[in-house]
Amino acid sequence: MKYLAEEQDCQGLNDFFVFGINYNKASAEIRGLYSIDMHMAEAILSPDFTQSATDLIVLSTCNRTEVYGLGDMDAIIEAVSKVIGRPSDAFYSFGYRHKAKSAVYHLFKVASGLDSQILGDFEIAGQLKQAAMLSKKSGRLSALTERLVNFALQASKEVKSKTLLSKGTVSASYAAIELIQEIHPDAQSLNILISGLGSFGENVAKNVRHYLPDARLTVANRTLSKAENFARNHRCSVLIFDQVTERLNEFDVIINTASVESPYILAHHVRKPGISFLDMSVPGGIDPNVAQKDGIYYNIDHISAKLHKTLSARQAEVPHALKIIHQHILDFVEWHKVYLQRWLIYRVKDFLYNLDCAESHIPKNKKVQNAVNHLVVNIKKDNYKGCHFLAAINEYLKN
Repeated sequence: MKYLAEEQDCQGLNDFFVFGINYNKASAEIRGLYSIDMHMAEAILSPDFTQSATDLIVLSTCNRTEVYGLGDMDAIIEAVSKVIGRPSDAFYSFGYRHKAKSAVYHLFKVASGLDSQILGDFEIAGQLKQAAMLSKKSGRLSALTERLVNFALQASKEVKSKTLLSKGTVSASYAAIELIQEIHPDAQSLNILISGLGSFGENVAKNVRHYLPDARLTVANRTLSKAENFARNHRCSVLIFDQVTERLNEFDVIINTASVESPYILAHHVRKPGISFLDMSVPGGIDPNVAQKDGIYYNIDHISAKLHKTLSARQAEVPHALKIIHQHILDFVEWHKVYLQRWLIYRVKDFLYNLDCAESHIPKNKKVQNAVNHLVVNIKKDNYKGCHFLAAINEYLKN
């Protein structure tokens, strides 16, 4: 906790929490069991889900499943586990649980790519933003938590622009391209199929098109219209999703990013030797036994491991990134002090506007704003409301 916002308590955030499992202690198989799909997320965020928490944010990616909230963490762990249909003990044996400032610190590290399996992977910032938007749409994001997420995203943006954490390969979607080029020196002549066109699948497909412009690319997606629309804009062919298993032997490389409950590409579907299978989904959609036909199989953990050659260079940037995070947490603490006294500020402002006093050479609006600014400065220093109220009136009257 070296870079936590000093020892100042954020009153009102004592019940802020995060729990989850990630790549640190849980394999891709275990993470797959605890993955939260969109249907589950909507159930968790629904008003009828629980009264044990007000705010909730569900962040589920190939590397992590975690839930942020304001309320009773242990009760939410049990409730979320029921939705997933798995025992809650995994969040204790394989996972992590943080509250208050520790949870705030975790959020900022996640947003800035410091808690990613691939250090400096900034795709997580976009995923966090989307998760927060879903929470807000579902009525599970208060102004306080929304502002906290925004501060974390601002820190992420500054870390990306002012450090070298983004230097080199920093995303799994690009790592897949590097892996293909490593396996196939003639990568430009490959026939590649990408199954699944969620946001992550689209990134993989765009990278294939950009870095392997001469390769033949085919995309498949459950929603055919989405695949057809992508193909019109990115020069590739379309395969009906239900035909993937019967036609996979036409391809040299199969990349799965489709979110599924269990593998749908199985060993008995493979008749052509030498196919490379890259399974980038959690839970996995490709049975590891597909490699029996002289093929190659990689899951997301294998792909991430390929990036460690640039780890030392990025690791050197971590202290700089932590200093940036620390400053943004301090900024949030300062904002939060004022937020806690917002009703006092509103009351003082209304009182001063209605205060009848002698005319002054300074316009009333400016006098009131000066007094309110003085009040905000004092609130950041200490929390004695009565003294602040009188000080604001005195500031108004002396002009």
